[in-house]
Amino acid sequence: MKVFCTGASGYIGGSVAAHLVAAGHQVTGLVRSQEKADAVRARGIEPLLGTLDDAERLAQAAQAADIVVNAAALKQVPVCEYFPTQAVMTNCIGAYNIVRAIEENGYPVQTVVAVSTDKACKPVNVMGMTKAVQERIFMAANIMNPVTRFVCVRSGNVLPFGFMPIKSESAVSRGRWMGQFRSDVTAFGLIVGSNSG
Repeated sequence: MKVFCTGASGYIGGSVAAHLVAAGHQVTGLVRSQEKADAVRARGIEPLLGTLDDAERLAQAAQAADIVVNAAALKQVPVCEYFPTQAVMTNCIGAYNIVRAIEENGYPVQTVVAVSTDKACKPVNVMGMTKAVQERIFMAANIMNPVTRFVCVRSGNVLPFGFMPIKSESAVSRGRWMGQFRSDVTAFGLIVGSNSG
């Protein structure tokens, strides 16, 4: 299967792309610099230099893909707060550019996956708001383009490799792990490299 993955040099996109390559799929990854292109090429991913602003590049990549994974995003809350326009351009307009490239050209892409965040649920910051809009753009695309299936997946905080969960004293006294807010909810921690399985 041919997969086009934006954000292929990032944590989530890179992990998904590497997993797909290991499973035998042909993966093209959108990256913003030659340095990142060299890094993804070393992992068996065919790099495509460009950004989510480049509608021509996106159309070129989508035309050759069976599946598109949009993992490129501005995902750091403080960065989005200080640079909200860039967050909108990347997280919202970038998502729209992918949808538009497929719709306007009638490409037979089977599925487009938007990687979102838990912060898109009842958002209180720019990052969450822009990712919530991205989700709406993808969901609305299903109405306008019944040939392609547009879906969203949400990820919470991604932990660095080697992260060891610890209990705080107050959590220990309550018999809970740090971060457990409700006893009827199960949270899973994803270690970079495991989030694509």
